[in-house]
Amino acid sequence: MFSVTKRINRVFVLAFILIGIAACGQPGNSGTKSAATAESLKQHVEAAIAGLDPAKLKDFGFAPPYNMADKQFEAQYEVKVIRMKPAGNKGKHTEGEVQLVGSMLDPRTELWLTEMVQLNFVQPDGRGEWKLVLYRGQIEDYLSQVIPDQELRTLSDPLQNYLKSAFDTVSADELESAAP
Repeated sequence: MFSVTKRINRVFVLAFILIGIAACGQPGNSGTKSAATAESLKQHVEAAIAGLDPAKLKDFGFAPPYNMADKQFEAQYEVKVIRMKPAGNKGKHTEGEVQLVGSMLDPRTELWLTEMVQLNFVQPDGRGEWKLVLYRGQIEDYLSQVIPDQELRTLSDPLQNYLKSAFDTVSADELESAAP
């Protein structure tokens, strides 16, 4: 009797596992839409950064990634979409967080070290052009959240201004005030 019950339990467990695998394999609209939205944001950022003068960016202290093995800079910056989420009034807007990977010169060692600049974007009404979100007029980087109400930034003002010039921008305060 115990072996029959054990076999029946195994069959049910196996059936639930197969149903779960089949359900995960089904293409879903939201996953496909999310991937397409993330790709749209990545292409938008790549195109905007490609339109900037690489020599100017390097002069401002942010060069493409430096390959220490080859002792040369890569051809372009790396763009990683690290988060996508609905935001605003009942998920009406789409927010995306991007890491722009490059390198900055470490004044102590005089080596070009890998750095990531965090760029936050919003797509109003979930369609149309992406806009770079500014916090107190600045591109928010990871240090801005370490100590609240402190102006700690690793990016120089000329670099911030040059990066901002590549994108349409919107203030985080405007986004918050627009949401009921």
